[in-house]
Amino acid sequence: MPKNIEKFFITLIFIGSAIILFLPLVVTSRTLFPYIFGKIIFFRIIVEVLFFCWLILAWFSKKYQPNFKSPLILSLIIFLAILFVTSLTGVDLQNSLWSTQERMTGVLTYLHFGAWLLILASCFKKDQAISLLKISLGVSVLASTYAIAQKLGASFLPAMAGALSGTFGNQIFIASYAMLHCFFAWFLFFQLEGRLYKAFVLIVAMMNFSLIVLALSRGVFMGLLVGVGIFLFLKILFSQSKIKKIILFTFLGFVLVGYIFLTIYLKNNPQVGTNLPGRRLFAVFDQNWSRFNSWQIAAQGFKDHPILGWGWENYNAIFNSHYNPETLKLGLAETWFDRSHNQVLDILCLAGIFSYLFFYF
Repeated sequence: MPKNIEKFFITLIFIGSAIILFLPLVVTSRTLFPYIFGKIIFFRIIVEVLFFCWLILAWFSKKYQPNFKSPLILSLIIFLAILFVTSLTGVDLQNSLWSTQERMTGVLTYLHFGAWLLILASCFKKDQAISLLKISLGVSVLASTYAIAQKLGASFLPAMAGALSGTFGNQIFIASYAMLHCFFAWFLFFQLEGRLYKAFVLIVAMMNFSLIVLALSRGVFMGLLVGVGIFLFLKILFSQSKIKKIILFTFLGFVLVGYIFLTIYLKNNPQVGTNLPGRRLFAVFDQNWSRFNSWQIAAQGFKDHPILGWGWENYNAIFNSHYNPETLKLGLAETWFDRSHNQVLDILCLAGIFSYLFFYF
């Protein structure tokens, strides 16, 4: 293949991947689910164009062919294959493939994400990957600015009902997005040179952390703490300096003890700090735990079909088969029929034990 044509396709793939990183900002107001549907439809279209370009590159040059010896690539392909097969044996193939407009997380969408990962891994090296991470951080600044302005009641933005949600329509979604970019920023802090770059990524990290706090998502907040805790533990484990070990261990212990203390204190003193900003993040036991019912339903579904599962996106069938009427005591809003709200149990009951193993492998 001529060098200029090869460069054209690589540039096109990079630009297309960069455009994908801007999709979190997309809101299609004329669709039934404006925060989900448009994002996924545009994502599929772009990936299909990029996949065609990549096939041409891989056909003419071996260096753009995927490395099937990579544990990540291999486990991804096996997971997607199991996901597809278990959908064929499940209770509703159409639902497994297409999902719903509200979720858009059917096998078809997973295949597109898998294809994009193959493209990225085959076409780009570390420098290009870091460039894409920089772009993603820049987009997170826009997403953060939008959400915070909406929280402050900016008149030119749509009114927000309830917790902060931005262009995601759900506080858990935007908090998860922000957590991911906290880790991206942390990674780039050690990769980039120059004080200006390091200062920028730290500011971005703080903006995204503020989103997590404002979104009041306890699961994401605890996930962030666990991730940072694992990082610090590994730093302690592999550090050669005794002073660093003492400092890191002391800091880690202080954060852990402080979080546990506040959690217990707020549980035993619910009247304290009722209007305290961020109080919800420490009130992990201050709820009805209604989702335990959904988890029990998912566990029953896994016992019914432990090998092949019920088919992806078919949790509603499990819910109907093992419905617990006590859930209604907690209100209709707590009756979740399409998700157990537990990713581990969702994978186990919908796609079986083997997909679970390869997903985490």
